[in-house]
Amino acid sequence: MRTFVREGSWSAPHNVGGVVVGAPAAAVAGTTVVVAARGTDDAVWLRTMRNGSWGRWTSWGGALTSSPAVTGGSDGRIDVFARGTDNALWTRTLEAGGSLKAWKRAGGRLSTGPAAVTIQDGHVDIVAAGTDHAIWRTSSAQGSTWSSLGGRTYSTPAIGYIPQSNGLFVLARGTDDALWANGLGGDGSTGWKSLGGRLVDAPTAAGTREPTPYIIAAVRSTDKAVWTTTYPTADGQWSPLTRAWPASS
Repeated sequence: MRTFVREGSWSAPHNVGGVVVGAPAAAVAGTTVVVAARGTDDAVWLRTMRNGSWGRWTSWGGALTSSPAVTGGSDGRIDVFARGTDNALWTRTLEAGGSLKAWKRAGGRLSTGPAAVTIQDGHVDIVAAGTDHAIWRTSSAQGSTWSSLGGRTYSTPAIGYIPQSNGLFVLARGTDDALWANGLGGDGSTGWKSLGGRLVDAPTAAGTREPTPYIIAAVRSTDKAVWTTTYPTADGQWSPLTRAWPASS
């Protein structure tokens, strides 16, 4: 783990431990940092950091066939999402106040793991690639169904939300291995746009309020280093991909 402490500056690397299969996921629930990963037993394992101190890894169970996604609410709620052995989306929730719910099937027919983001407390948007390798979207809202966003990917997509805005973006590694972005707002989809690069696996994304509301996407390139891009720049575009820190870090 490394922290983007201010524009253009990363903290030193920190070992979070565990023995994981595939990519981890991270979120902030209230003031708690939450890291979720698939363990060697195919269950979801979580570790949290409160006030700068890490707790122990804790199993939430499940039978995963993908890396998980995790989201957090300002009230401390934690939601975990993953593809199950039936290739459907499954979710489990730790409610604000500490009540851990049972696993719940959310349907779909996934070919990748999911990505998820909290838009507001109690409202989570989820994306994943379907069996047609297009990207499909659903939400935690009652009665929500799956809808296609098009595109084409063989990797888990990413989704990020710019706080205090209408800026929701889905990002994916295209079949050309470039990074592609699609903005989703009140006026519908902006359509898929190539941001370039040469990815070797799935991207990830997150929104932040500091120093101003924006979104940052991170990818691993052919040099095995992490590269990032942010939106919006002063001219309302995505910034060029910039090497954030090398593979040796």
